[in-house]
Amino acid sequence: MPDPGLMIDHIPHWLGGKPEGIPPRPGTSEYEAWETKREGRGND
Repeated sequence: MPDPGLMIDHIPHWLGGKPEGIPPRPGTSEYEAWETKREGRGND
């Protein structure tokens, strides 16, 4: 059985999925890129 926590990543917000603009899940390559980008903004 698939992990429901991962399935919700693909459910649209209007159907009860995650809202737009929240960070990616920790431990993924998308999270690492997001974290790097976020840290870079603080140095401006």
